[in-house]
Formats: sequence, C-alpha cells, structure tokens
Amino acid sequence: MSPHNRRRIASLRFPITAGLTCFAILLAALLVRGVEARKHLLFAITDPFGDDRGDGSLAYPLRSDLEPGDLDLLRLEARRGDGGTIFRAIFARDIRSPANEAINGLGTQLRDVARQGFYTFNLDLYIDTDRQPGSGQVAMLPGRKAEIAPPHAWEKMVAVTPRPETLRASIHRLRVREWAEQESRKRPVSRAEKRRRKAQIAEELLPWVYFPNRIRVLGRTLEFFVPEAFLGGEAQPTWAYVAAVTGARLEQRFDVPLLGRYPQDSSDGMILPVIPGRDENAFGGGRDNDPLQPPVVDLLRPQMLEPNQSEILRNYDSYQERPAQIPGVVPAEVPAAK
Repeated sequence: MSPHNRRRIASLRFPITAGLTCFAILLAALLVRGVEARKHLLFAITDPFGDDRGDGSLAYPLRSDLEPGDLDLLRLEARRGDGGTIFRAIFARDIRSPANEAINGLGTQLRDVARQGFYTFNLDLYIDTDRQPGSGQVAMLPGRKAEIAPPHAWEKMVAVTPRPETLRASIHRLRVREWAEQESRKRPVSRAEKRRRKAQIAEELLPWVYFPNRIRVLGRTLEFFVPEAFLGGEAQPTWAYVAAVTGARLEQRFDVPLLGRYPQDSSDGMILPVIPGRDENAFGGGRDNDPLQPPVVDLLRPQMLEPNQSEILRNYDSYQERPAQIPGVVPAEVPAAK
C-alpha cells in the first residue's frame, strides 16, 4: 500500500474513533447523572393511572381546558435540595400553562392571576412528622369535605395552589370568623379584641401551613421547594403523607350561591365543587342532598394499599355528619416506594 493511501485510511479512522470517544463520554456522564439523581432521591410514591374520578363518580367540567388526565397524579418524589426538600408531582398529562387571555369582564389576564405557571388544580400535602397517636390535626383545607385519618394526623401542611396569597387570606378570614362566632355565643367581642385576635391567627398559621413560592413546571412535572426550617429537616420516608388533588377556582365567591347550585362552603378553599349534573365550573357526578361528598379528584394511593381511593372517599355519612377519613402513606412501608 502506498504511503498516500495509508494516510487516507488513517484520516478516515479518526472520525470513527472520535465519535466512539464522544459516545463513551456522554454515556459516562449519563450514568453519573443517574447515580447522582438516585443519591438525592429520598423517596417516591406511585399512584394508579386513570383514577382521577374521586370516589369513582366524578366527571370533569364541561370545558376544553380541563380534561381527564389533567388532574391524574401518578407519582410524588422527594429529593434532597440545598436547605430543604424538592418535591416533584408527576401527572398523566402536560400541565396546562396560564394563557394570556381575559378571564372576566374587566379584562383580567389569566397569566396575571395564576403566576405560578399552572392554574387548573390544587395539590394539598398533609404530613404526619411525629407519628404519635393523638398528636396533630385532622382538618383539611376548607371545601375538601374530608379529614385526615386520626392515626396520621398532621403537623405540617403544604398548599400548592395557583393563587397562594388569596388562599392564605381565605383561610385566615375563615379562622377569624369561626373564632368570632364561637366567642360571641359566650360574650360580646369588641373590635379591638377582634383586631388583636386577627393578628394572632395570622402568626399561628406560619408554623403549620406553607405556601411554596419556588415552583417550576416542566411538562407533566410540578416541582416545588419546601425549606428545612418549615419541615424541621428534610422529608423522611418514615413520615406519613396525604396528597390530595382538587380542581382550582381562580376567583372567590362571596355571594350566596344561585339556587344553591354551588355549595357555599366550597368557596372558602378556592376549589371547584362537585354538583349533580354537568357544568363548566364544577365537577359532575354529585349526589342530591349529599353535602359531604368530597370534591377530591385524586389521592396519592399506591395500588397495593387497602382501602383504595374510591372506598376511602365513599366512606362517609352526610346524615350523621361524618366526613370521609383519608389515611396517609408511609413510603418506608410501601415496597414499591423504597
């Protein structure tokens, strides 16, 4: 072979060798990235596909921007972050982004109202951190019409919502109203005392409920950060978690519902209620004269656990005023979640 041909062959070999080297480097980088991701994963909880029908009877509202699968939570991950925990909620469909369109007659833009990058759902996360019987709270956010099962009563609650400040103000206003009504049955309440109690209640909310402000939407994934200062450390797989998804309503209702079509107490929690029949602004499948039917669309509940989601949300009694009780999930005790 002539020296000229040998040089030509050598020049052809170089790109192949370089390509293999680049592939090896890329593969090594991906492997390292995978190892790093597993190292930072604290736990993951999975949920069945296609169960975004609440107790089994809920039907999505009659609107084009809210369809089956939009509120179907499939997985919740907790990862170690700098100074706290990064939670990732993964849904069955891409999360809808607020569009630049008017939502009322005043010309208010959807994007200006829902500034967190999503607008169709709320995600409530109730966390039992001490696992002590008789400790914690069982009440859920207003309008959920259910409570946490006492064995998993919570010490910390994270509320992921399109309008956190509005929901915070609504919860505060509701608690002040409840206090005033209870006290007024015993004695007159002065305006000065009501102002003092209003400020106290605002302070009392801080240690037990957190509204994330570091939120990122990536396709089907909603990522939010919760600081160690709130949780008391990073999220633990030995804690119990209740994750509940509801449809979000962006505007509050302060007036009396028209003909009782929308349950009055559903307005306090900025959620879409469940009603008999079908409607654009509510979930269908509601039962007549059944005020405790939960408007919860999806629960984080691994398939192997009993009771299942439908059984949990159906186990209530409006006549006896007994709401549904939702048990928590302990990742360390679920084989698929370890």
